[in-house]
Amino acid sequence: MMKKRLCLWSLVGLLGLCLAGCTTAPSGADQSLKNEVLHRLNADDLIRREVVGVTVEQGVITLIGTVSDEALRLRAISIAQGITGVQKVEDRLLRK
Repeated sequence: MMKKRLCLWSLVGLLGLCLAGCTTAPSGADQSLKNEVLHRLNADDLIRREVVGVTVEQGVITLIGTVSDEALRLRAISIAQGITGVQKVEDRLLRK
């Protein structure tokens, strides 16, 4: 029984290491886009009061978090879409 547990945990650890190796750091362009999106969202008097996170992968912006209403959701999307270099905006914002 003890050997089976040890084997199972070894496999879980190995799987974790393999999955960790599959992730890549954002490219310089993606990091610049993320910084610009965050800057513009925080510069907006209404949006900066909301909880909005940003991820970027190959120019695709994903907005994650919660906003107070539909108008603010659309506003955040519009801000992100208006930035040069953004290929697409994926909306994963929830309304409170």
